[in-house]
Amino acid sequence: PAVNQSGQSNYDYPSLDFLWLELGENCNLGCSHCYAEAQNPALVGQKSSKFSGAPMTLSDWERVLQQASELGCHELQFTGGEVLLYRDLLTLIDTAKDKDFDFIEIYTNGMLLTERKVKAFAERNVHLAVSLHGTHAETHEAVTGLRGSFEYTLAGLKRAKENAIPVRVAGVAVSANQNDILQLPTFAN
Repeated sequence: PAVNQSGQSNYDYPSLDFLWLELGENCNLGCSHCYAEAQNPALVGQKSSKFSGAPMTLSDWERVLQQASELGCHELQFTGGEVLLYRDLLTLIDTAKDKDFDFIEIYTNGMLLTERKVKAFAERNVHLAVSLHGTHAETHEAVTGLRGSFEYTLAGLKRAKENAIPVRVAGVAVSANQNDILQLPTFAN
């Protein structure tokens, strides 16, 4: 690229506005649509990993956050598999806060939103995105592959609401929930 008089490039590089970090491939559900191949083997049988090599370490993820911040990125979503299974999640949230990320969202299936975790997210002003695949247990569980997952997810959503955490609900339309998924916007309010 051409260089101007101050030695700066004339090329307008694209900016990094939003960062998605997929922290792991483990999940406690067996969702039929899972692109991450993260389903619980106890629910779906043997799984094969799409990842090769050693998993990223905490310091690897912290380096990614540093680099993204240096590129001007200040919005971030942590996802998984089931991201709440990642043991250093709170450390990474704190690192992101230290790197001036002003919007941090956790994308979860909501089943592991304990009171302790919800309070930790509320203290850090973290947003949540929660997967809900229907407005009835039968529909949601036909997608997740786990009986009882609907009630656990609703309990997690309730805890988040009680702690004034901003939450958005997202579902994936598949044949198992096609007659119920359109009711989610009304149900989630």
